Amino acid sequence: MNVSRKLSKRSHKHAFRILFIAPRFYPFCSGGTEIASYNLTEELIKKGNKVFVITSKKDKNVIETPPISSQVYLINTTNIPLLRGVIFIIKLFNHMLALKDKIDLIHAQTVNMGFIAGIFGKVINRPVISWARGADIYNHFGSLHFRFILKWLKNNVRIIALTQDLKKKMRQIITPSRINVIPNGVHVQRKDYSKVKLIRKLKIDQDIFSIKLILYVGRLISFKGLTYLIKSVPLILAKNPEAYFLIVGNGPQKRDLIRLCRQLNIMAHFRFINNLTQEWVSRFMNCVDIFVYPTLRGQGMSNAVLEAMASKLPVVATNVGGLPEIISNGKNGLLVPSRDVDRLASTISMLLSNESLCKKLGLKARKKAIERYCWSIITDKLLNVYIDLIRDD
Repeated sequence: MNVSRKLSKRSHKHAFRILFIAPRFYPFCSGGTEIASYNLTEELIKKGNKVFVITSKKDKNVIETPPISSQVYLINTTNIPLLRGVIFIIKLFNHMLALKDKIDLIHAQTVNMGFIAGIFGKVINRPVISWARGADIYNHFGSLHFRFILKWLKNNVRIIALTQDLKKKMRQIITPSRINVIPNGVHVQRKDYSKVKLIRKLKIDQDIFSIKLILYVGRLISFKGLTYLIKSVPLILAKNPEAYFLIVGNGPQKRDLIRLCRQLNIMAHFRFINNLTQEWVSRFMNCVDIFVYPTLRGQGMSNAVLEAMASKLPVVATNVGGLPEIISNGKNGLLVPSRDVDRLASTISMLLSNESLCKKLGLKARKKAIERYCWSIITDKLLNVYIDLIRDD
């Protein structure tokens, strides 16, 4: 029987059996795309869909184990680079063959995974969606093999872009009408946690009542722009000695960043904190005064920025990639040029001395998060794409 005929009633009710393929998946691996993938599958299941997840093996450092409603198949590979991809593909195909009669469609996170899923989808006669996440496009777009992948996808797979900026990039190869834009989502419910409690827990040696906390959450790697943030801090402290910076995350640049803080004699105004559970990230955001995101290049859509918006925080971010799509400068946040130490310093200093502006930006940021980015809304948009995919198949 034709899949679209079988699903005519189910499609109308937005109920699907989905094979969700992700290179990595939270909580087995921690990162923006991994967390978004987990939250999306949980929301899909809440809405009555069945989800099977195929992903790679666990990281060594799993920091939490939230309940997982989907049925997860973890693929163990090898540490040998040349064999790792081959083993993953073989095991992936075996799982897909075993699940083919239990699924209606295949959802692949990242373009590379969409290419593999698209080929296998033809073998098992199931339609495929590929969701471009950001790094998969920005990091590889210029290579010949990647452009070949996009050319193949445009005729065989439905494409979703995380941002309009990603769509603009891809439409050089793929017809714009074949690309849907759906952003990341965010949980808008917040849990109370007091600033005094957080300062005491972290044992910060600053006056509790005057201290101003500025938060960054993300990987500690060069393109996140943290070097420029640290270089801006002496300028900020000259006007706002009460400023204190919380840097949450891990990465290869951590030692260099700490060394730079010591060289600039500002380590007393910094605390570097390892990766936190999602609950603790939410608590931190409820206690700080400003969220800063100084990334140097487009990378999709930051989960951390959406979390900050949902927490009523004024956000200072760079004017790159998809960030201008979620932050309207001067309305629900402030945008600065990347690599501009002076502008970054003056913008943060302005907020530190203007509580009414902070409150105004934070309230509008939360309003936008609730109205446009809550996971229920994002999942409904995705389900509409699923319906179109099944009808067109």
